[in-house]
Amino acid sequence: MLPPAVTGAALTIVVVATIVREIVGWQPAGHLAIACLCLYVFGLAAGLPRAGKAILIVAMAVGLIAMVWVDDIAANLLQAGRTASYYATLFTAVGFLRAAAETSPLIRRCGWHMMAQSPSRRYAALTFGSNLFSLILSFGTLQLLGTMVRRANTLEAAGGDANVQAVRARRLYSAVLRGFAMSPGWSPLSVALAIALAVTPGTHWQTVLPVAFVTAMGLLALGWLMDVFTAPRGRPRVDAPQSDERWTVHLRLIALIGFIFLTAVAIEEALSVRLIDGVILGVPTIAIGWLVWQVRRRRVRTAVALVLRRIGRQIRSVFPTYRMEVTILASAGFAGTMIAAALPTELIAAGIRALHLPPELIPGLVVVLIVLGGQLAMNPIISVSIVAAILPPPEALGTTPAVVAASYMIAWGLCVGGSPFTLSTLIIGGIAGKTGRFVGHVWNGAYTIIGVALVIAWFAALSWLLGP
Repeated sequence: MLPPAVTGAALTIVVVATIVREIVGWQPAGHLAIACLCLYVFGLAAGLPRAGKAILIVAMAVGLIAMVWVDDIAANLLQAGRTASYYATLFTAVGFLRAAAETSPLIRRCGWHMMAQSPSRRYAALTFGSNLFSLILSFGTLQLLGTMVRRANTLEAAGGDANVQAVRARRLYSAVLRGFAMSPGWSPLSVALAIALAVTPGTHWQTVLPVAFVTAMGLLALGWLMDVFTAPRGRPRVDAPQSDERWTVHLRLIALIGFIFLTAVAIEEALSVRLIDGVILGVPTIAIGWLVWQVRRRRVRTAVALVLRRIGRQIRSVFPTYRMEVTILASAGFAGTMIAAALPTELIAAGIRALHLPPELIPGLVVVLIVLGGQLAMNPIISVSIVAAILPPPEALGTTPAVVAASYMIAWGLCVGGSPFTLSTLIIGGIAGKTGRFVGHVWNGAYTIIGVALVIAWFAALSWLLGP
């Protein structure tokens, strides 16, 4: 493995070079980004878990096989490399925000306030709060709130009743997981949106995000309703942890997220770039500003030194720890692009039309395929890329582009929470002392099945109402 300082610097160059390519349009910068991404991924490949190594090997094999059918090998390989570096850049840019959030007292204050709610309100507070936290903390949300749940849900807190403790564990961990899982289902900062817009021609975030947001909130409400109707009756009331915070503490976090989104939109309008480009440019700047705010009471020289030290630590120590996520993203982007270039989309479109499947059911088919892929140990990043490569453009199938794009995002969220192989179920399982299969199937299986069924019907109705 290469030293962390080298790989951290390589990923930093990937981000800067990709921004230069996207904003300025200087193509050699894109070549530099691809080269540094290869240095980063292969320089850390020896330290990847077995699943990460398998994903990397499969992506390389897919690229080699696809080259047999593509017309212009060099051009397609270059495009695949650009896609891979772009996904890696988006993830890394948002990672700056997580670094600032992890040391912010505001985040923990919000978390403990959610935990301090009465049993009737605690699920809703945790699931919607987890969804909100995930926009800026990503997987850090599971670690933060999951640890809070474990500390609060002791046998003593359950009145000495082990059954009460087990029921509370299922309800609270499920709330955190479902909220986190549905974050990519609507987040304007997510890789899911970037991929959904990239693979669905004729779509814009202005039409996709409203559909995705309403659907995601509906699925979070579904989880709350299931919790209400399955909550045990007649058990003794257990007091919640105490907190002096008021609901208004969450307004600061909402304001921060709103500011991030508006900044990205302003950059999009000012530079005539995509919203995701605005996120990549705006988020690191806001994150650094947040770090400065946290040390605002220090002397200027001390504050500058602390911020620079945090940025240096992010590059040298934190960036190398992104190896699993970056490898998955880069592999998915590379393999998906090569598959899309090699597949005969017209023949596939003709085959799908021969099935006489109503066009209103195409978004539901997307959801089913991606969720099933998760049950076969396919990361949603991989399954979304493959399904998008297999399906022709929405117009060729007579369905609505905005709904199809939203279906990729919602399916991503359902897959994250329902697959026993995703990092999210494994993290929750590790904190709760359960396996990923137990979390994904026993705790969350019924929710995933009902959610998929309702989403199929909802997207069919939307497709019929909105038209192609």
